[in-house]
Amino acid sequence: MASKKIDLDFVLSDSSVNVYGFRLVTSGYLIEEFLKNPIGYYGHEQEDGVLVRWDEVRIDGDRILGKPVVNLEHPRGERTVTEIEEGFLNAASLGNIVVLEFHAEESGNGQEDVVVVDKWYNKECSLVDNPGNREAFRTELADSDGSIITVQDLMGRSGVAGSRRKSKSDEIAEPRIADGGFKKVELTLTNEVLEMLDLGDVHDEGNIVRRLREMKESGNKLRLEIDAANKQVRMNEVKEILERGLNDGRLTQAAKAELELHFTDNPEALGKLVGSFPVYQSIAERLGKIPDEIRDLSDMSYDELDKADKLVLLLEKAPGLYKEKYQRKFGKAPANV
Repeated sequence: MASKKIDLDFVLSDSSVNVYGFRLVTSGYLIEEFLKNPIGYYGHEQEDGVLVRWDEVRIDGDRILGKPVVNLEHPRGERTVTEIEEGFLNAASLGNIVVLEFHAEESGNGQEDVVVVDKWYNKECSLVDNPGNREAFRTELADSDGSIITVQDLMGRSGVAGSRRKSKSDEIAEPRIADGGFKKVELTLTNEVLEMLDLGDVHDEGNIVRRLREMKESGNKLRLEIDAANKQVRMNEVKEILERGLNDGRLTQAAKAELELHFTDNPEALGKLVGSFPVYQSIAERLGKIPDEIRDLSDMSYDELDKADKLVLLLEKAPGLYKEKYQRKFGKAPANV
C-alpha cells in the first residue's frame, strides 16, 4: 500500500480542559492500548476507510505526540499530504475515548464543575481541520463496558459536590440538577408496562430501578455481542479477499500481512483496492511472450545488453522486458517506453 510519513509532530492531546467540557489527564493515558492499532480517519468519518496511521506516538511532558503516516490510496490521501505540508491541516482529534476512572473538580471560576478523566485510552485519532468545532465533533465517550456515555452522564455518576474523588465509570447515581439535589420524576405505570418490567409482586421504586438497570445492562451486552459478531463477519471477509488476492497472484505474503493490518474490518475498501492490483506474471510466463530470436537476452543485465549493443533490439522486440531492466538499473521508468 502506498503511504507517506510526514515528519511533523501533531499534538494528539494534553491535560487542559477542552471545548467539550472535560480534561483527559495525560499521566493516566494507557498508550499501549492505542498502539495496538494506532489508526485514524478524516474528521472521524469511517466511510472511506483509514486515512492515517500514527507513528512515534509518545508522551512528552504533558503532551501526547505522534507523526502521521498518510494512506495515499485513500480518496483524499494526496490532498491530505499537500494540506499538511503547506500548513493548512495541523490538528488531530481523539475518537472513541474509553473512560476507566474519573472525578469531578471545581472549575475555580464560579462555573460548572469539570469532569477529569484520570484513566483512559482512545481507539482512533483523526485528522481534522477544526478541532474546536462542537458541531463537527462526533467522538464518543464510552465506559469500560463499551456503553456510550456523555459528559453529563459522568457528572451525574460522580455524585454531589461534596463527593469529588475518583469514581469508577460503572458506578451509577441519580441525575443531578442545578441546586445539587436529585430530579424526581412522577410516572404512572400501566399494567402493560408492569408486565414488560416483569417485577413480580413488588412494585416499589427500588425494585423498578433495579429492573431498569438490569434491562439496560442486558441491552448493552446484546449490542456489544452484535457489534462483535458483525466485526467478526467483516474480518472473515477481509481474510477471504486477501486469500483470493494471494492465490490470484495480485499480492505477496508481505503485502497480504500489511493490508490485513490496515483493513482489519473494512472489506468494502479492501476489495476495491485489491481488485485494482494487476495479476503477477511469473518469469516463465513472461518468457513465453518473448520472441525466440531474443530469448537469450532475457538473462542479460542492462549493462551487458548495452555492452553487446542489444538494447535497441530488446526495446523493439520486447519493450516490457526492456522497461523492467531499465527500472532495475536506474530506479525509474524509461521515457521512451
